[in-house]
Amino acid sequence: MNYLPLALVALGSINLAQAAESDTYISNGQVYHSRGWVVEFGVGYNSDIIKEQKNDYNFAFGDHNRFGPRVNVGYHGDRFNADLDKGINYRLFGKDRDAITFSTYLTGNGLWLDKDVSKVLAGMEDRRISVDLGLNMDIKVGPRGVLSTNFQHDISGEYKGYVAGVRYQQILKLGRLDLVPFVGVSYNSAKFNDHYFGVSKKMAMPKRAQYEAKAGVNYDVGYQLILPLSSNWRITQQTSYTRLSKEIADSPITDSRNQWSANLMASYRF
Repeated sequence: MNYLPLALVALGSINLAQAAESDTYISNGQVYHSRGWVVEFGVGYNSDIIKEQKNDYNFAFGDHNRFGPRVNVGYHGDRFNADLDKGINYRLFGKDRDAITFSTYLTGNGLWLDKDVSKVLAGMEDRRISVDLGLNMDIKVGPRGVLSTNFQHDISGEYKGYVAGVRYQQILKLGRLDLVPFVGVSYNSAKFNDHYFGVSKKMAMPKRAQYEAKAGVNYDVGYQLILPLSSNWRITQQTSYTRLSKEIADSPITDSRNQWSANLMASYRF
């Protein structure tokens, strides 16, 4: 599912709106396009990660929706940022122009899995979204490139493991349009993978074999398009592809190793 044609249509109609220069920046490992209070709304698509997954509209946990509405509300500051979809982060060391900055962040990680997500999960214990505390380091690469590293650990006691990753992002200026391609790799600990994708002996069934998920490495690539329509309005479109580790893909409850995600959003900053 790709909304790039819709984004290009919006680009063609830029003369109908008050033009504004983009102020896209990368901070705390995240791409931001506006400072201050921001409200975003639109539509999104996600591949099914669980077999026979239902397509329920759920604003709070949109990752379980194949296609549906998306809403985000957040505040973006010089050091502090808080979003429904990106979590909370605070820059501990460094400024915007510094070569290296360090941040700490709090985020919800993992999946919300229960019998309402899929029939395949019937009879299994519910697995909830965790609360993870992490550290991030951003390293500037040239004038608009950033190499971000992160390490986060579950502090809620949900899966009791950790996740780590490295991602490179580059801001490309195409007139008023900003294109931000990215490529990354992430590592899930065995406790994370087994908690969300493992099947214990007592939960095994003829069509759901016992399975212990080991630690594994995932790969992802994608882009984000940002088009300013005025000093307050932005149109954004993002598409990403994730290649899940074999340890996740081999689980009897996993639908596909190949995961796609896309959204088209309008945002307004106050």
